[in-house]
Amino acid sequence: MTNYFAAIPKNYVERAIKLEGFKNISVYVFSKEDIIASKIDRLSQKDIDDIKAIIGNIDKVLLNQCIKETVENIVYDDRKQRYLTNLKKFREMFDM
Repeated sequence: MTNYFAAIPKNYVERAIKLEGFKNISVYVFSKEDIIASKIDRLSQKDIDDIKAIIGNIDKVLLNQCIKETVENIVYDDRKQRYLTNLKKFREMFDM
């Protein structure tokens, strides 16, 4: 168990995708772009592997919007700086 809280884009709820097949509950998941924007925060090897698995047909304009929202949503300066450092690594790794 961890006490780490992921950075998430401000407007992720608007892009959440409803999963069908549930009777008495509504289940939503993040968009691929929101997942990637969130994973940039930690950018561990597991996060990189996850990004590789879903990055194929993403909307790059939307991803950049999600990244911008994530940066805006980070309250602490040291955490924001880490995100920006990892963002640079992400852009180099994935040619974005």
